[in-house]
Parts: sequence; structure tokens; C-alpha cells
Amino acid sequence: MSFTRTEITTYRTLGCYLCGVAFGMTDAMYRERIRDHKDFWCPNGHRQCFLGETEETRLRRQRDLARASQVRARRERDSARRSAAAQKGQVTRIKRRVARGICPCCRRSFVDLKRHMEGQHPGWEAE
Repeated sequence: MSFTRTEITTYRTLGCYLCGVAFGMTDAMYRERIRDHKDFWCPNGHRQCFLGETEETRLRRQRDLARASQVRARRERDSARRSAAAQKGQVTRIKRRVARGICPCCRRSFVDLKRHMEGQHPGWEAE
């Protein structure tokens, strides 16, 4: 009984950077070496490796930067909202005190607050 096995392998053609000889590498090994940056050798024994960032690594880095930027923007937005709410609360508090006749500068109570402000605190401007 005989057995026949057919296998199809795809090769990438590369050239040595030093001697220029052309050689082949399986597609799977090519992808692996690009990913892991490990050394491989040309048929004449010259060591080489793929340097630099792979497309996958570059995209992953960009994705991580975008996520970090999004998180930072959300934190800034939330902080601005909290700050605005706090400022609004302070303004409301001061307005209520003034409505009750309490001076915002010296915190004393007056029946005619407008006259007191013009006479005692002429440089003060309400915002």
C-alpha cells in the first residue's frame, strides 16, 4: 500500500543585506520573525533580523494612546462639570446672602445694603 501526501507551502523571497544573495523563508516563519524580531540567517551565514515596529504593534500602540486620551478627556470633562457646579453653588450662596442684606465683603447685616456698598466698599464690583 502506498501513501501520497501533498503539501503546499508559501515562501517569501528575501535578499541578504550584506551579500545580496536571494533566499526563501516560509510565510509562517516570515510573519513570526517580523512579530518577534528574532534573528535568522541567510544561506551564507549572515545574521539579520527585522527591526522597527510592525503594523500590528503600531496599531495597538495607537489604540492604547486613543483610549488613554479618551479617559483623560472624560476626567477633564467631569472635573470641569464639578468645578462649574461648585462655582454655581458659591454664586447662589452669595446671592442669597446679599438678598438677606448681608454684605459680601464684611459679612455684616444692613437694611440698605446698596448704600452701604457704595459708601464703604466703592471699589468692589459684583460679578
